Amino acid sequence: MYKSAPSNASIKFAYRISRYQKNPEFRSELAENGGRVKVPCLRIEENGEVQWMYESNDIIAYLQQRFG
Repeated sequence: MYKSAPSNASIKFAYRISRYQKNPEFRSELAENGGRVKVPCLRIEENGEVQWMYESNDIIAYLQQRFG
């Protein structure tokens, strides 16, 4: 499921919410590809590379720098 940030948000971007607690596929993706089963988690795809970010402050800073 992809959503967009609300129009009154300070940044705008498309995102997908994956509920790992209810879907073993998402839990496996976190564990196998991200290395940890922890939320929040931001999966970033850029230039054919995937990066996983877990710390809230890092996620906010990245989103503000990238989309703000």
